[in-house]
Amino acid sequence: MHYILIILGVVFLILWLKTMIGNILIKKNGILTNARVVSYEREIRKDTEAGNYGEVEVKFPILTFEYLDNGITKNIRIKGKSNSKFKIGEITPVYYDPNNPEGRFYLPKKDFLVKYLFLIFGIMFLYFGINGL
Repeated sequence: MHYILIILGVVFLILWLKTMIGNILIKKNGILTNARVVSYEREIRKDTEAGNYGEVEVKFPILTFEYLDNGITKNIRIKGKSNSKFKIGEITPVYYDPNNPEGRFYLPKKDFLVKYLFLIFGIMFLYFGINGL
């Protein structure tokens, strides 16, 4: 049982490290601009939580920003993370990869919860795995 907790802890810490490195690289090599929240997209997902096997509505913010592509200004729409809380019309900074602005972006003020959960769970599982619950 202890080995499973240690493995889970290591997996969560690797996920945390991967997320942090990705954010650092996009901040270092990406371009900073401002994005505006224009709407929300709703998705219905199956809720697999124990005792609650229904459907859950998940909201994703839709943001737009301008970027330069070979000297031509283009508008792009991106779908934010479901844990990001925005108001319609809100402006927020976004770092984007100029080679893949739709696929690689980072919202520094809104995209923070998951990486800290990875870190907390990683440390917690490692602690309990090493110390034997």
